[in-house]
Amino acid sequence: MAADTRRIGLVADAVTALRALVAAPLFWFAAIERFDVAAGLLALAWWSDLLDGRLARRSTSPTRLGTWDLTVDTIVGVALLAGLVGSGVVAFLPWGLVGVALLLGFAIWRNPSLGMLLQAEAYALFLAEVWTGEPAWMLVLTASIGGILIADFHRFASFVLPTFFAGIRSKADPERIVEAD
Repeated sequence: MAADTRRIGLVADAVTALRALVAAPLFWFAAIERFDVAAGLLALAWWSDLLDGRLARRSTSPTRLGTWDLTVDTIVGVALLAGLVGSGVVAFLPWGLVGVALLLGFAIWRNPSLGMLLQAEAYALFLAEVWTGEPAWMLVLTASIGGILIADFHRFASFVLPTFFAGIRSKADPERIVEAD
């Protein structure tokens, strides 16, 4: 039985690694304004995040990539934002510059809130583009957000939001140290 749950951890790690690999094509398709393909890749990344987390929690031992989960999520956000800026659809000033500042802050301070804010910025800007140009994919992305929230609402409310607000609070109170999940 223990070997089976360790294998579940390996599958969770593989899903996390595959999500990291989605970043490069996500950047590319956003940069060439193929927002339909980019939307499909983003939905895949979001659902894989839900899946790898659930698998990791079923494993008897910590997964090898579990500590990298937020970093991988942030890389996906960076790739999307960079693709949008690269295409010229989103201006570097102010949006790209805000993304760079959030990425640097996340990398330097390992504050999860900064990585989450970077993702939120990228996703909001992308959703605005998809809203006007790819309404069918907007439906897919909206359904994905809703489905993931329904499937993982307890974790969102009990872990994600408190982690985000603790990170924000730590920037206001530098004596606090926040560890990323």
